[in-house]
Amino acid sequence: MWNKISSIMVTFAIANSIFVAFVVYLIEYERFKENIILCIIVVILAIQMSVMAIFPFLAKEIGKLKLLVAFLLQAVVLIFLFAGIYRGYGLIGNNGNIINEPLTALYFSIVTWTTLGYGDYQPREEIQLIAAFQSILGYLFLGMIVSILASMLNDSKRKEDIDQREEE
Repeated sequence: MWNKISSIMVTFAIANSIFVAFVVYLIEYERFKENIILCIIVVILAIQMSVMAIFPFLAKEIGKLKLLVAFLLQAVVLIFLFAGIYRGYGLIGNNGNIINEPLTALYFSIVTWTTLGYGDYQPREEIQLIAAFQSILGYLFLGMIVSILASMLNDSKRKEDIDQREEE
């Protein structure tokens, strides 16, 4: 019973995240212009939806594969969500102009998430902490994804060892 509820909870969190990211990136991005409070509220909402995928796993309610898929989907959704914020609020280009182009915002979001930081674009001063927070999230998500993959590989290796001992 709890396993089904946990799966529904994770699915609901991901579906909500996808909807919010779609709305933020494609439709309502202009609302972020000069509205730092809205930016912060959306980031908090996204984090809450991401955490919903963790709790069922901690309670051993969902498997590692479902959690891995949930984390990968949430990572992509969060990248688009932050890109919507950057698109609406604007980025500063090399020449000092404010840029609100969708692909530039997505590019900056990916570069920030992965903490590459090429330096060709930068967030406006008001949203620098949001970009820094995105970098921290990128670290956390990458760490969790690598941890889950390593655990899955370890489980697979352990199963092979048990199978090999049974054959002997």
